[in-house]
Amino acid sequence: GTVTMRNHQQPPLDAVMCVKESYVEQGNIGALIWDDSGTGAANDFGAWQIVANSKEAITLGTFYGAPSHSANRDVFNETTGHVLKISSLILPGPLTLDELHTAIQKYGPVLRVHPDEQYLPTCVEYFAENGLLLNNTTKQTSPIDLENIPAGAEYQLELKDEQSRRGDFGRAVVYVHAQPAGSFHTDVQFWFFYAYNGPGTARVKWLVFDSTVHAGNPSLAPLGEHEGDWEHVTIRLSNGTHQPEQMCYYQHGDAHWAPFDAVPKQGTQPVVYASKNGHASYWSTGSNYSEHHKYSVGLTALEFFLWNDTADGGLSLDCS
Repeated sequence: GTVTMRNHQQPPLDAVMCVKESYVEQGNIGALIWDDSGTGAANDFGAWQIVANSKEAITLGTFYGAPSHSANRDVFNETTGHVLKISSLILPGPLTLDELHTAIQKYGPVLRVHPDEQYLPTCVEYFAENGLLLNNTTKQTSPIDLENIPAGAEYQLELKDEQSRRGDFGRAVVYVHAQPAGSFHTDVQFWFFYAYNGPGTARVKWLVFDSTVHAGNPSLAPLGEHEGDWEHVTIRLSNGTHQPEQMCYYQHGDAHWAPFDAVPKQGTQPVVYASKNGHASYWSTGSNYSEHHKYSVGLTALEFFLWNDTADGGLSLDCS
């Protein structure tokens, strides 16, 4: 192949690598990277990505260049365009159980609960002890046996009384699940359980000439209320370095990924703020508005948001 530099210097030898032919396979022409259209150059030039044809190979970031503004597939196939076979790589294996424990102890998140939260994180055993199994067909109830919960739409779990909705923070635990994320990473999920999900809160504004003349935060009860609320965040670890590279915060069905270096931390542990009542996960304090809608009539308008309030000063659950 050809090595291209940004200057007139010969490339250093440690920047160039030769690979045995048996380790590569034919790639394909991908998207156009750049051509000299509009530059006024005397000769045409274009560059295209070289991409893998199958899941058995890896795209390396190499390119195909030609003295043309259109790629010549026949010339490409005869000259260059190789990608690396996955079978030729020595990939780092998945993290062992001991390595996962070490990573969790160092990078397990810290969950910060809203200071006015009424429905606290707890454990599934708490729900079983304070709940009932309801048969919707016969309307009969029975104790919850976690080892033998029947399947089917005719059954549901419910709490015995409103007092049980609060949960028992003293028994709160985090449930950890690890799974491969491709060939190079491991995702570690941290699950939190709440006995009850409280009602939603809206942020409503009445606007005239697009200026706020009145605003309020009405409760949307009973909208949003339900028993048994699971929430989680994910930390993506490198199988090679065992270091976290990304983190995902989940909010009412949406997933928001961020570089691990960019999220707030308590020491080495990322901070997760749980929104009041709904328990969605955020990386900062604030109103965290979602579901924006605006309805206009003449010169007036009604603006609506869901309010996912997060704040410091409440209880804290260390997941390490």
